[in-house]
Amino acid sequence: MTDLVTAEHMFRHQRRIALSRQTKQIGLDYIQVESQQTPNEPNKWALKLHFVPASTQATQEVLSNLTSRNIRITRGTAVTTTDVRLLEIQPPSGNVLTLLVEYKAPTKSQVSDLSTYTLQLVNISNLDPFFERVNFSFKRPDQVTFDPQPVSSSDIETLSVPEIDYLAKDYSSFRQLMLNRLSEVMPQWLERNPADLGIALVEVLAYSADYLSYYQDAVATEAYLGTARRRTSVRRHGRLVDYVLHEGCNARVWVQVAVNVNEGLLENGTLLLTHVSGQGSVIDPNSSAKSEVLAQGAKTFQTLHSQELFAAHNEIKFYTWGAREWFLSKQETKATL
Repeated sequence: MTDLVTAEHMFRHQRRIALSRQTKQIGLDYIQVESQQTPNEPNKWALKLHFVPASTQATQEVLSNLTSRNIRITRGTAVTTTDVRLLEIQPPSGNVLTLLVEYKAPTKSQVSDLSTYTLQLVNISNLDPFFERVNFSFKRPDQVTFDPQPVSSSDIETLSVPEIDYLAKDYSSFRQLMLNRLSEVMPQWLERNPADLGIALVEVLAYSADYLSYYQDAVATEAYLGTARRRTSVRRHGRLVDYVLHEGCNARVWVQVAVNVNEGLLENGTLLLTHVSGQGSVIDPNSSAKSEVLAQGAKTFQTLHSQELFAAHNEIKFYTWGAREWFLSKQETKATL
């Protein structure tokens, strides 16, 4: 509710500034209520209507032409009210128009219903719709419950602001921070024995503060793609921009296997090693040659799938489409076999 009231107040303030820059539009800014009661006229009041003018000429012209048909005073949800009767519309003075009205005080049973009235201007072509009505109430100076006189700063009791070290981030710094504060507010408490209840409570709070401080740092770190450390956080950041992060896999490489038989089967999980000088292309996995190759830094791979091998597939030539010379252009990605 507070945010809505603040937003409405800011909008009205900004709209008032824009209205003051207009060349023709005007608006009702606020109403000043003054009691004109006399022994002969105990119910007479003056309503001073203050306008937000676009220019002096436009305001004077509109205010001079106002009649009782352009003024509507209502109470609560009522369409009209008989408690307020318009007596006179005085000539305007600058941007102020004074209305003299007769107001009959409500009975005790109607006090809560009659506390607020609304004055609305109607049938005015160049009147801003956001400044066409204002709420007001009839209260004599002795009925005002607040003091409009501003309070002197010397009369206001100020509370001392605690000196807090906002750089405290771990157990020891939080513990020392609380002990320093307790020394100021409770100077008579000098106990520092770890078995003391006060020290125990301080250390428990310091432990909790240390945990929460670490948790805050962890959350702040994982909140941004550039600082996130966990793969889960990076994957979630990617999903926010419709990017699906792959879970990843080990290094993979294409391998050509040449055979000298017409048929053969390469089993899934067959061990493959990178070439090392001085060794043949086929090594018995149970021989000492395997250990020697690994000792020389050979990289190990394994096949992912079983594959039937054919000697005719050792070499497959490109189809040249009848050309004597055939070559692939730079950055070519496909060819006919």
